[in-house]
Amino acid sequence: MKKIKSIYAPFPEINRKYKEEIAKSNLVIQAVEEYFDDKYVKEGRKMSHQDNIHRSYAIYLCRKLTNTPINLLGSIFGCHHSTIVHHQKIIKGYLCHQNGLSDIVKEIENRYKIMSLTGESEDHSGVEVGL
Repeated sequence: MKKIKSIYAPFPEINRKYKEEIAKSNLVIQAVEEYFDDKYVKEGRKMSHQDNIHRSYAIYLCRKLTNTPINLLGSIFGCHHSTIVHHQKIIKGYLCHQNGLSDIVKEIENRYKIMSLTGESEDHSGVEVGL
């Protein structure tokens, strides 16, 4: 997983304030990548439809499982904050109309919880925010 460089570098207090949330978001992204065996969840341009759905799952779960602000998630995923809201709505809509998707979300949530409890993740000590 790539480390995220900071657009907030001139504001180190923002980095400190959200460091834990950024690490949690990266764990969610890692859980989604492992579940779908897709290492391109954070990429934004020229993605296939299937890769974009995987990215939507990651965004939805980051919003659900962490307290990361939308603007910060936009920086993590390399997109505008309105795109974060759009991806979140896509998965919420799918969950209302397709039965099997809630099982996928629960499985990824379980992976995230196991990873966060056992510490099975990459080192996030130097993680920063932004593009």
